[in-house]
Amino acid sequence: MPCPLAEKALEFLKKVRRRSRGDHHVPHQRPGGLHSRSGALSNREVIEGNVGLPRTRETVDHYTRMAEVDFRGAPVEIVEHGDTVRYLDYQNAVARTDDMGVQLGPASFQDEETLVRTLGHESVHVEQYAAGRVSSMTGPLEDEAYAAEDGFVANWRRNSR
Repeated sequence: MPCPLAEKALEFLKKVRRRSRGDHHVPHQRPGGLHSRSGALSNREVIEGNVGLPRTRETVDHYTRMAEVDFRGAPVEIVEHGDTVRYLDYQNAVARTDDMGVQLGPASFQDEETLVRTLGHESVHVEQYAAGRVSSMTGPLEDEAYAAEDGFVANWRRNSR
């Protein structure tokens, strides 16, 4: 007979292990969706504290150019209110990508590096969707997107000089 306390402890340890490995990404509950979980602040904290970069299309375009990110024509939406922001916070996520495009939550904009990492990470997911590679096995896809982030940060730093 399973012990509820032991099951809770195991789930907690799995969560800690994921965070300690730097695994900031989880599959979205809807089939095929993926999250970026690289922020230190929640979306609500960014909104309430009015912190971070301007949450505008111009900001996204600027950092996309500087980091050499290619969204391959996929729509990129900045979400500020309502159920989507609450859902992102519930998932501990700053952004999400599915077959319909990218949604950037306010926490994506908390600082320059978080935005660059998020844009790069989500662009890898856009590429994965375009190539028809997204399935229920999201671990390798997340690993690939996470591994690509440092390259986008290097591009941004090089182009910011």
